[in-house]
Amino acid sequence: EEPPELESRTYTAQRILGKGSFGVVYQAQVIETGEIVAIKSIRMQEKDREVQILKELEGHPNIVCLRGAFLSDAGGQDPKLNLVLEFLSDTLHRVIKHYNQMSKVMEH
Repeated sequence: EEPPELESRTYTAQRILGKGSFGVVYQAQVIETGEIVAIKSIRMQEKDREVQILKELEGHPNIVCLRGAFLSDAGGQDPKLNLVLEFLSDTLHRVIKHYNQMSKVMEH
């Protein structure tokens, strides 16, 4: 599945990273700098719950940083809140699997 055109002149979606109960996460590139970010696209009816979770976890060292946000409306059909997040190149599952295979303890 191809990522959609983002309704932002700042980011270009590159690929879908995952889908969940709140929405879809894309890998995207910041056009001006080339930086890779993650964009979580959330249905508007879920936005309050997502914002509450982000507030509760703000500042935690093991949670990705929120870099910004923008709204998209897809022609008025299905508006979305798009959260721009720090991009992590690997999943927690793969990191744990790697350390288990190496019989190493993860550093804190």
